[in-house]
Order: sequence, then C-alpha cells, then structure tokens
Amino acid sequence: MKKRALFGGSFDPPHFGHLNLAIEMLEREGFEEVIWVPAAQSPFKGPATEAMHRLAMVRLATAPVAEFKVLDLEIRRVGKSYTVDTLEALGCTPERFVLLVADDVYATFDQWRRADRIKELVDILVVSRFGEGIMLPKMEISGTRIRERLKRGLYCGHLVPANVLDYIYEHRLYSMP
Repeated sequence: MKKRALFGGSFDPPHFGHLNLAIEMLEREGFEEVIWVPAAQSPFKGPATEAMHRLAMVRLATAPVAEFKVLDLEIRRVGKSYTVDTLEALGCTPERFVLLVADDVYATFDQWRRADRIKELVDILVVSRFGEGIMLPKMEISGTRIRERLKRGLYCGHLVPANVLDYIYEHRLYSMP
C-alpha cells in the first residue's frame, strides 16, 4: 500500500516553494497523494489572512495536480491548529501516512504539542532547501516576502500561481495599494 503524505501550514499565501516541495516529494517518494492541510491558526505565528481565503487559494494552487487533495479539517475546527489533533482525527498510522515538514519548521518540533505522540502516529519526512534532510532545489520564496511585495504593489507572478495571484487581486488581500 502506498503512503499518503500530509503537508500542513499557514499557506499565507501558497506559493511555488510549497508546490515544488509537494511535487518533488510526490514524485521522489511515490506517494499515493499529498494532502494539503491549511491551518486555521498556527500556534507559532501571529494573525494570518482569513482562513477561508487561504483555503480557497490552496484549492486554486493545487487544482492542476490530481494527486493533490485539500483537507479543510483544521479550518472547520477553528482556533489554534495542532498537528497531533489532526493526525488523531484522521486515524493516522506510520504504515499509511507521512508528515512532510520543512527543515526550518522542524527546528521547532520539540515545541509542538505532544511531539512524541506525533512520532507514534506518522513517519516524519524532513525536507530541506538549506542542508538538512532531503534536499530540494533552492527556492528563496517565503509568504512574508510575498506579502511585503504585494503591500508595495510589486509583481509576484514569479512567486505564486497565476490563479492564486488573481484571487489575491480580486479580494484585495495583503493591503494592496
């Protein structure tokens, strides 16, 4: 049985760095699918763009890839999103699921709620652009940089899919001029 990969995050907004990571792991590891799980609210980050907008953007960004699925469980749950709660709700086991985690996020893993329980429920695959874990081609893209560029009215078509950028413009997200 092929495993499924879970890929969680704020996705504020989803960008080519996220897509590259998910596609590379799908192909390299031969996952049945990659399930994107947008967080309602990260316990480690400040306020994010409204959850329903982030969910819509993730759906747009992932739509062209048949093996990408989007799970709105954490958005529906509201409040802070804890990985362990999602894994337990899905009935995860290491035989069926892998958790994709970027190395910069994994650096704080010991601070995650019930980190030991997470390790019991899934295999963790640490993916890196900077030297730890499975290496990916370097892509200097971050949600923070994209939000800052949008606030300044700068072009971002090289950072996010066109349909996501259209959504951002249509809904005037990120305090665009």
